[in-house]
Amino acid sequence: MRAGYIIVLTLAGIFVLAGAAGFAMGSAWQVKVSGTVAAPPGEVIGYLADFHSWRQWSAWNARKFPESEFSYRGDSGSAGAEQVWKLGPTTTVWHLLEVKPNELIYWRQSNDGAVLDGHFQAESAEEGTRLTWTVSGNTGFNPYDRLIAWLYSDRVRSQLRAGLQGIQKHFDRT
Repeated sequence: MRAGYIIVLTLAGIFVLAGAAGFAMGSAWQVKVSGTVAAPPGEVIGYLADFHSWRQWSAWNARKFPESEFSYRGDSGSAGAEQVWKLGPTTTVWHLLEVKPNELIYWRQSNDGAVLDGHFQAESAEEGTRLTWTVSGNTGFNPYDRLIAWLYSDRVRSQLRAGLQGIQKHFDRT
C-alpha cells in the first residue's frame, strides 16, 4: 500500500515539474535550416512557389506517403495559391501568403488544429543562393503543448533538412 502512495506521489511530482518547465519555456517556437542551392534566388523562389514541385522535394512527398492525395487551388506560384494534402483522416493546407523574388511566406494548417508559419529567404551567394527555411508557431497557454513542441522540434528540423536536400538535388540536376 505504501509503495502505491510513493508511485502516485512520484508521478504527480513529475507531472507538476513538467508543467512548470512548460510554463518557463514560453509559447513561441521556431526551427530554421539553411543551405546553398546552385541557382539564382529568383529561380529558387519561383520553384518553391509552385506547390506542384513540393511533391518532388519535400519530406511530405508521394514517395514517402504513396497513399496521400494532393490537390491545388488558386493560381500556381501566386499569393493565395493552396496545396491540400490528405493522408487518411488528416488534411493539411499550405497557403501562399506572399511571393517576392527573394522571399516566400506561407502558413500551414492541419485539421488537428496545428498551425504554423513558413518562410523561405533566398540571398545571393558565390555558389548560387543561400536558402534559409524557417518554420514557427505558437503553442498557446498549455504548458504540455509547449513541451511537446520542444520535443518535436528535432523532428521538424530533420524534415526541413530533408526538404532542403531535395531542393538542392533538383537544382544540381538542372
